[in-house]
Amino acid sequence: MAFKNLYVFGNPFLEEDSLALKIAEKLKNEIPFNIIYLDGTEEINDVNPIILDVAKNIKDIQIITNLNQLYAGKFYTMHDADLALFLKLKKKIGLINEIKIIAIPFDMNEKKACEGVKKILEII
Repeated sequence: MAFKNLYVFGNPFLEEDSLALKIAEKLKNEIPFNIIYLDGTEEINDVNPIILDVAKNIKDIQIITNLNQLYAGKFYTMHDADLALFLKLKKKIGLINEIKIIAIPFDMNEKKACEGVKKILEII
């Protein structure tokens, strides 16, 4: 059985942007996914990508499937701007069919986030 790819974004040097990386590292032996850590968006080559990242202004873990849900007004890092723009462009030219972004509140408790992400990945 071929594993799906899980694209993980984050910055290990910024506490508020490192939670997705920590969760992926903890779950890597428990979930049937190839975990791909990314520095940039250009490495996403799946037509139905699954992405793990942190987000601000959310209270619970969310699965974003509509790219219009990505807020394009305020960006906290260049990565935020790049990800939203890149995914919308890929969708527009037909390189992405479906997308699932597992968005974790950037300030969520690590244990709670890990449990929630694991449950979601078990049903995706």
